[in-house]
Amino acid sequence: MLDLNPFPVTRATINRDFKDKAMDDSEHDELAAMDDPEFLAERRRVRDLLEHTPEYDAGPELTARYEALNDEFIRRARIAWAQAGQEVNR
Repeated sequence: MLDLNPFPVTRATINRDFKDKAMDDSEHDELAAMDDPEFLAERRRVRDLLEHTPEYDAGPELTARYEALNDEFIRRARIAWAQAGQEVNR
């Protein structure tokens, strides 16, 4: 059968991409320093990897990276909502 998956993902690929990506302050700083388009592109890339990787091959590094990206997404959304609320109350 012909494999049409445009995202050939293996444990080796994931480990190579996310090796030594511990959840620490430096990763949080890295995500916070990204501009919005760069951040959204990274989040999309990691989400695509997760969606096209069998659950047993995803590994803790990839899952932790996506969780960190989601936390940063929520942080940015809170800031945007707070700013929007302040503008409405003026």
